Amino acid sequence: MFPKSGNTVPEIRIKGVEGEWQESSLFEEAIVSTGFPFDSSDFCDSGDFLVITNGNIQNNSSVVNGKVGNRIATEKVNFLSQYILNIGDILVTMDGSVGRTAKVIEPRQILAQRVGRLVAKSNTEFLYQSLNTGSFLEAMTTISNGGTIKHISLAEIGNYTLLMPDNLEEQEKIGKYFQKLDELINQHQQQITKLKNIKQACLNKMFV
Repeated sequence: MFPKSGNTVPEIRIKGVEGEWQESSLFEEAIVSTGFPFDSSDFCDSGDFLVITNGNIQNNSSVVNGKVGNRIATEKVNFLSQYILNIGDILVTMDGSVGRTAKVIEPRQILAQRVGRLVAKSNTEFLYQSLNTGSFLEAMTTISNGGTIKHISLAEIGNYTLLMPDNLEEQEKIGKYFQKLDELINQHQQQITKLKNIKQACLNKMFV
């Protein structure tokens, strides 16, 4: 449903839709920014906002992990409102395993420095799925620089070129199709985790 390398038309097409996809950069398709350089002294256990870092974005999940990380108090966030994340924002890892992506699905999260933030100008879900065909991750990995820990810049993220259909209906239908698949995968992953926990509990009781 996305064109192969060198092509401008996908092999599988939404019924009734025609025309070639056009090249566009992420700077054209989204507002690209990063977060705030927090200091450890800013954090507190009872903070109302979760500080999102690269560690909250993992390959095995399409959504930002909201269960781990440092927290910050509301009074400090009031001066940093531009870094508060909105549901639907797309985040990109800029250090370490660069080019991983995830969507924000929970409120009261604020972005730390060195995590890219993409606010789509048209269809968020289509843009997210476009970045998960493998090409974006490969491109960011290839251009990353540094020694043991790799890095990418906002310019490198924003200059990434992808193919976009002009038809907004096509964007919406493709985005929703893959979103449903992501939700199904997430449900199965949660069930697997529950079954593993049940198994471990049984083993602990049976083999003391």
